[in-house]
Amino acid sequence: MRYSIDHPDAYIESNIVGFFNILEACRHYPVEHLVYASSSSVYGNNAQAPFSTDAKTDEPISLYAATKKSDELFAHAYSALYSTPTTSLRFFTVYGPYGRPDMFVYSATEKLLAGKPIQLYGGGLCRRDFTNIDDIVEGVGIVSNSVSYAHYFEGSFNRVEEIDRQLVTEGEDDHAPVKDPEPLVFTEDIRLENIRYAYPTGDKPVLDGANMTIPRNKSVGIVGSSGAGKTTLVDVMLGLLEAQSGTMRIDGEKVDPTCRSWQRLFAYIPENVFMLTGSIFDNVVFGQVEPCDNVNVRERVWAALETAQLADFVQTLERGFDTEIGEAGVRLSGGQIQRLGIARALFSDAPILVLDEATSALDYDAEEALMEVVTNLRGKRR
Repeated sequence: MRYSIDHPDAYIESNIVGFFNILEACRHYPVEHLVYASSSSVYGNNAQAPFSTDAKTDEPISLYAATKKSDELFAHAYSALYSTPTTSLRFFTVYGPYGRPDMFVYSATEKLLAGKPIQLYGGGLCRRDFTNIDDIVEGVGIVSNSVSYAHYFEGSFNRVEEIDRQLVTEGEDDHAPVKDPEPLVFTEDIRLENIRYAYPTGDKPVLDGANMTIPRNKSVGIVGSSGAGKTTLVDVMLGLLEAQSGTMRIDGEKVDPTCRSWQRLFAYIPENVFMLTGSIFDNVVFGQVEPCDNVNVRERVWAALETAQLADFVQTLERGFDTEIGEAGVRLSGGQIQRLGIARALFSDAPILVLDEATSALDYDAEEALMEVVTNLRGKRR
């Protein structure tokens, strides 16, 4: 990072102090595994190519690289001292939808518009690899959720196997697929009792004595003014936030909301749906299935698209649900993206659908029609 040459304080604050705060949070609020982003810059003057996790990283040539190497050492120390499992992923020159200033197409365009000469390095023969941020997110998500799903993707994902080996527990089969446990089964209801939650920086609890009952095969709405704690209550129920006190029960039995079997009860459809840079099929089955040539899987994908009222649109596409949707779903409308997110949730076949403003991009008639479909699903989920 050239910026670190002139602004070293920015990286001390973000990479050293910021990462220390994350490690401290993991120490006081233990996590199952901390996976964090490091950088290929840690290799510094190392001339060995291609880079390897076994290569030397003790000769950084920028302050940015030094701070990233320090983060890795901090994480190692915290793992040893406080038994916090950590994994560092060294990424290579990541860029997003707006590029980055050191990409030639942007720097050259800027110089052309300003009427200035274009600066070339190495006689114009230099090459540099960049990694799209969507590929990074997809890779980490796939490895975290389902290692067996990694082979759906090509290109940048040929490096997922190396990341996989770093995450697999020592002594386990490196190629054994990670399988989620089955969701818990309930016949009556799910209850949240006397839930209390306060954010670490908050002056008072957002939830204090909150109660909620979700009967099987019923629809439950959470309403309230902005800031009332609606999303916080849902996050606690999903196990994304840990309540300071209170109990969750399924058919009267107390459960741990961080248990994966509990979390698999829910399919969450947010207002802003994350889209992979892949096909419609990839986005529906993301991280959930066996090999993609399974006929049953493809039938389930089509059924989910039909239920989400997206099948008619997909039928107009030359490649059907194998059509690429572009970076962040750029080839789809906002409404189509939300329908695709709904199809993803329906495909998971989770017993409970949680919708968080999930139809906000649909017009009134489309929203009414879709909600009628969702209502008709009651009693048909497992």
